[in-house]
Amino acid sequence: MKSYSDDQNQVFIDHMVEYRDFIEGENPKETQRLTIEFARQMMKTVPLLSDRNIKGNGVAERLVYFDNLLAGVEFPFDYYLSGTKDLYFGKLPRKVGSKEPNKWKTQHEARREKDSL
Repeated sequence: MKSYSDDQNQVFIDHMVEYRDFIEGENPKETQRLTIEFARQMMKTVPLLSDRNIKGNGVAERLVYFDNLLAGVEFPFDYYLSGTKDLYFGKLPRKVGSKEPNKWKTQHEARREKDSL
């Protein structure tokens, strides 16, 4: 798996308010669908993301990861990837200050949670 560069990570930060507005108030299934839609649009319009896996959900799952990370969501397991927690944790709170996890529990998050039990 190819790591995201600092410039690519910045793309997620730059689009986070728009993404959060896009999924606000949706149920988990719709949040997943909208996140994938938002990610595909980002991949089409942001050249820095053009080398990511178009058929996979990598960019969509990274959106969820950054939503949680930037909001300061705490997890009972080692969810955050090395180096990103110190740089980004809690740096862009949600409008209402919620620290609830994103409604889409991605495969990445579910695997880490299972491994920590």
